[in-house]
Amino acid sequence: AQPAWVPDDMWHIELVFFKIQNPLYQIPTSADIDLHQLSLGKPDAPGLRKDLWLLWEDPSSSRWANALNWFSIFVIVVGVSAFVLETHPTVRNPDDGEGWFGFTPATIRRGFYRFEIACVCWFTFELVFRFVLTCDKALFMRRMINWVDIIAIAPFYTGLLLAPVFQSGSKSLFMQALRMARVFRIIGLIFKLGKYSHGVRVLAQTFRTCLMELSVLAVLLVMTVIMISAGMYFCENPDLEVVTSDFTSISRSMYFSMISVTTIGYGDMSPLTNCGEFVACMAGLSGIFVLGLPISIIGVKFQQRYDEMLREVKVLAERDRMERIEKKIHMMRGLKVLMNKILPERHEREGPLTIDEEERVESAATSVFHEVDIDNSGEI
Repeated sequence: AQPAWVPDDMWHIELVFFKIQNPLYQIPTSADIDLHQLSLGKPDAPGLRKDLWLLWEDPSSSRWANALNWFSIFVIVVGVSAFVLETHPTVRNPDDGEGWFGFTPATIRRGFYRFEIACVCWFTFELVFRFVLTCDKALFMRRMINWVDIIAIAPFYTGLLLAPVFQSGSKSLFMQALRMARVFRIIGLIFKLGKYSHGVRVLAQTFRTCLMELSVLAVLLVMTVIMISAGMYFCENPDLEVVTSDFTSISRSMYFSMISVTTIGYGDMSPLTNCGEFVACMAGLSGIFVLGLPISIIGVKFQQRYDEMLREVKVLAERDRMERIEKKIHMMRGLKVLMNKILPERHEREGPLTIDEEERVESAATSVFHEVDIDNSGEI
């Protein structure tokens, strides 16, 4: 067993030297991969449903699955970019003034809206199709990654449902609700893009394994902010009957305390009394101790998860390499069998093929190709 004080890298080097298989770098077999996919809801019986599940859920299963994965990433990136550009003052201009590339602001807004509808339709189709294909519907709804997809499309439908409700009521209330829905939409798109990133997944795993450290950090931060806020309020307001400073209440002072304890310090609020300056100094010093230890622990956990991710990437790359080698070996064996069947006398002598032998091989290969090319597309 690996001693606790030996790093993973050094342990791996020792195992490689003694030609011992490292369990951390063990390449999963096809049976292991199939078992893992079955636990995620893959259909067990072979057929179209299973092929479609692999197409949507496993980008490494085929070139089409990889292309579909990249297309989804492209749609997300373009959707986020369109959301950002939609807030440009030129686009928001209510007058039909000068726009972009000869298009008026109204035309650009209509184009963005239509593109938004197209993106939502694609994401909705993707989510519904994946839900229909999976065999474990309960597991599908429990997975956080699928709720990210729901958050990405739900605000659009929420806006459509709220529009007739607020038409007869307050327009400002409807606009506030619509803005909140669009905020959640951009958050959902960003998180949806994050699910395709190894780094974001590592960060999410780090947060899950650091719940205790994060809870300690939250408790210490709340306690410190409340104490600093109370100190600032009473120091800056000696006469509580007459409040002359920016620290009008303890709740108002929490803003200053939070940005001071977290060592940001915008400078828009500052103490005027000696007592307040002392409390502000204590806020800066306390932030070092409150944030230092939990963040260092979280950093160590993140490095551990990051190393695990690198190992997984190496294992997947090695698995793909071994699969390509295995395909080449099978192809070479098939060619050898085919050659022996076409030219049974060939194994008796060495040297290049004669013209007659080349014609026989070409004729047999063409015949096999036409048998496989059932759709007459000229491709297999």
